[in-house]
Amino acid sequence: MSPDFDPNLTRSAAQAQVIDNLTSSLEPLPAGSYLTRRSAVDPTRMQSAGATVPCDDSNLSENTSVDYNVRYYLRAAQGQEVETFTDLINSAWKQRNWATRTFTTASSTNTEVISPTGYRMILEDGGSTVSLVGSSPCFPRPDINDRPDAPETIERP
Repeated sequence: MSPDFDPNLTRSAAQAQVIDNLTSSLEPLPAGSYLTRRSAVDPTRMQSAGATVPCDDSNLSENTSVDYNVRYYLRAAQGQEVETFTDLINSAWKQRNWATRTFTTASSTNTEVISPTGYRMILEDGGSTVSLVGSSPCFPRPDINDRPDAPETIERP
């Protein structure tokens, strides 16, 4: 099992904490900022309500532990530039004493943070879109009927 495995964590509790972490990451942003699973580029496309993914990259065993993850697009109120929000979110994470790591890929600049309780978030600045991804520590695989149901939109608190 993974070192960040929590045998008492459930899918619903993992999802609730991920959503709480994403919501609190919006606090330093201007009023009107929010997260949405609906694409900014193509409004007919929407990210899933989250997923549970095997922690050891194997889906062959019922005993495989999983983590919960979900992706949202960051949106700004009219007249604001979402690209300016990355520094605000990074600063808020650092104020919580969460270790951050910045890295680049071919298409984005990313900042990753892992909370002391093992929850992870990645802020992805892809130029035309900014996404915020949240994931949980690993936990026992839930029943097949226990489906993620993250909200479509998360408003700034």
